[in-house]
Amino acid sequence: MLLTCPECAAKYNVADGAIPARGRTVRCAACQHTWRQSPDDAKDGVLNLAAASKNLRPNNGLRQRPKVLSPEPIEPHARMRKKVQNKIELTNRLAIGLPWSIAAILLIAGGLAATSYRTDIVRAWPKSASVFAAIGQPANLYGINIVRVRAEPRMDEKGARIMVSGLLTSLSRHDEPVPYLKVALLNKKGEEKLSWMVDPGIEVLKAGNVHAFQTGRANPVRGELRAVVTFAEPPPKAPRQPPPPPEPPTGKTGLMGAKAPAVQNTPTQDVATADDKRLPLEPVTAR
Repeated sequence: MLLTCPECAAKYNVADGAIPARGRTVRCAACQHTWRQSPDDAKDGVLNLAAASKNLRPNNGLRQRPKVLSPEPIEPHARMRKKVQNKIELTNRLAIGLPWSIAAILLIAGGLAATSYRTDIVRAWPKSASVFAAIGQPANLYGINIVRVRAEPRMDEKGARIMVSGLLTSLSRHDEPVPYLKVALLNKKGEEKLSWMVDPGIEVLKAGNVHAFQTGRANPVRGELRAVVTFAEPPPKAPRQPPPPPEPPTGKTGLMGAKAPAVQNTPTQDVATADDKRLPLEPVTAR
């Protein structure tokens, strides 16, 4: 009896009696496909009575569980063809997948490099800041990000006060000068109710560092407000210079280097006093 695998079309020569009238489950040795084979579906072929008599076993009237028939092993030349075919398929998969793997590696490396140099990229192309923000990597022209801004009302001996705090985080690979900050208190409508300038307390933020700042304001505006902290001036190209020392006061006292008022020279006059022993002069009259 000649059996044909419906999956890979491999052909097997089995004994005629190996397939009973109720059918039998068989498995292909080439592709491991399993199917139900009936004697009517099998084609006539060479009979192997010895194999058929070996497969026939009495069941003594009990229902026998169908067994999986293992056909004859595949021929050596067919096994070699399958091995070569598997090697060719593996080579083709590598040829297709290798360029995509290289492209993915280059894309990841480019993304990491762009993230590290994002401050330089934004300064050369400012519109790229929105692209970095979309992927969760903030970037700006300052190379510094303002985060964790909080506003807390407090009471002290001088009365009500609002304290605003936050962090300055480095986004650049270089040390960046820090400009002055502007703190604004906004209401629910986004209207600015109060604002003031803040010295962050640091002139240069080193690469990779974080700096905390805090500022307060007395007699705050009433109502539910939120604090917004921004940079008060354009990105500086160099650290800001410290303020000059105050000039010394000047005035009539002549203190701290002030010039004393000039003394005017006035002619002296002889004045007769009570204890003056000189005789008074009398005017001379003409005769």
